[in-house]
Amino acid sequence: AVTLQDSVDDPAAVAKKVRDAPDDILPATATDEPVLQAQENLVARQDPGFARKLDQSVAKVEARNLEELAVLAKGSDPGDWQQTVVQSVAPEGTTIAKGQTDEMLSEVNRAFGTAYEGAEGHNVQALLVRTIADDVAPPTAVSRATNDPNVLVGDEVRVRVERWLTNRFSDTAQKGRRVLGSPDDAPTHEVLSDDLLKLRSDIRDEARRRAKSASTDTQAEGKLLDNAAGEITKILEDQLPKDAVEILRATDSQYRQFKTVESASVRSQAGLTAASLRQSIKARESVGKVARGDTGELGRLTEQGADIGAILRKKDLQAAQRVVRNMTPEEKVVAKADFTRELARKAEGKVGGQTKLKGARLLDELEQNREVLKAAGFEDADFARIERIGKELKLIQGRTNAQVEALLTDDVGTALRLVAAIAGSRAGTRALKIFGGVSGAGPSLILAQFGSREFQKSLKGILTDKADLLLRAAMDNRKLYNALLTANTAPIKQQADAARVLNAWALGVTAEAANNTAPDDTEGR
Repeated sequence: AVTLQDSVDDPAAVAKKVRDAPDDILPATATDEPVLQAQENLVARQDPGFARKLDQSVAKVEARNLEELAVLAKGSDPGDWQQTVVQSVAPEGTTIAKGQTDEMLSEVNRAFGTAYEGAEGHNVQALLVRTIADDVAPPTAVSRATNDPNVLVGDEVRVRVERWLTNRFSDTAQKGRRVLGSPDDAPTHEVLSDDLLKLRSDIRDEARRRAKSASTDTQAEGKLLDNAAGEITKILEDQLPKDAVEILRATDSQYRQFKTVESASVRSQAGLTAASLRQSIKARESVGKVARGDTGELGRLTEQGADIGAILRKKDLQAAQRVVRNMTPEEKVVAKADFTRELARKAEGKVGGQTKLKGARLLDELEQNREVLKAAGFEDADFARIERIGKELKLIQGRTNAQVEALLTDDVGTALRLVAAIAGSRAGTRALKIFGGVSGAGPSLILAQFGSREFQKSLKGILTDKADLLLRAAMDNRKLYNALLTANTAPIKQQADAARVLNAWALGVTAEAANNTAPDDTEGR
């Protein structure tokens, strides 16, 4: 016991670690002391049975902690955030199922086809193209759309788009003449708002298709087509009744949000991410709005979808605060799980030749990112739980690296001190009777006998090989191991408890030894 205690700086603190450790962690492992863990390793090499127990303990502790951490880190899937973003720009009453981003966006686009019902059924003048009768009219919707100087493209592209639009605009305008006016009358161009909404929807679809092209010219064509859709919107807003215009504008506002999200997905190689959405918002909103943070629901979702890894790398407290700002309690739980998952990812490393989560690194990452995690809403209980997981993983991973030392070797003097610790009890007296025939003697007499040459001689044959046995027994016996770490400076109650444990073990061992060495009663018969 003294030798064991001499192996550590603070036996009382080490003993407390053993007492406080979970039941599935073996005593020497729990000490986190290299020498004691080395002794544990050596015992495992010599004792296959204990080696199995040690392996089982390590596997159980690792599985338990990794499972607990997995629960803590069960945050959002990237697809969850993308679904939330796409759902936020869908027409009212539309539910978007989680799927591939392009599929979800296509579903939203289809939903807008029926979102304008409140603006349908009204007669409007489809002032889309020139006719012979209005050759002095102002520029047409087609020319205004295709001559946008902000779209940098050659004339051949503009002409190509203008022809495509003219054909479709003419079809719609001529429909009004066929339906509402006679062939001999001056063209009225009057059509139902349904026709213009359908035309605008078709143009938007074509613009979406061309915007996804890898060709810059084709992408530019998509922008010109978007201009044309905007021209139709102006015609509708100028002529529809007030209530229909309100419906049109509200739905168009939602559609613009949809286009912001779609642009973020199409124009970024990484697809729809918080970074690409942020860039798309900047491109579509005024500088003032962006600076004020007045970017609505999409701006809020951009903050919530921020790159957690980047936040931790930069130690960005403000970004961490923005992630959880305006979140519901349920959303904050998910956000904390996202931070925990990233923390665990950063703690991965090589353990025994395999990539695993390293307890020591988890503790280090936890400490380095403590302030950022606080900004993200982590509380003391969250830190304590992750810290405990890190410490337990560190224990079982650290013991595999402990250098194997010689087994604890006891001597007669140490053995005497062990017996002296229990000499005050009647059981201790019985143990000493086995050694030296002392019966009914008090502690003083017994202690006096310890120094006698005869008593030391009788002990030596039994006790010099018992250190190995004691250590082996203590390796998977927490009470016995803790008793060995209890110094004579410990509180009286702890010493008494340790003495009782050691007494029980010593009685069993010494009695067995005495029986094995006693003369055979049948000898000579």
